[in-house]
Amino acid sequence: MAITAGHQRAGLLGDPAPAADSCAVVAALIDGAATVDRLKREDGRIRLMPHTSA
Repeated sequence: MAITAGHQRAGLLGDPAPAADSCAVVAALIDGAATVDRLKREDGRIRLMPHTSA
């Protein structure tokens, strides 16, 4: 997977997995946009939480 941010292009290496544990860092495609965030499971819901400060 390649993520483009402005003029920069970064590569991302990882193993595809059908599931991830809570607090795992995951790469996801949402509406065609790639993101790398921390997955959080709570109260039956799944959220993607940024793991870097903006």
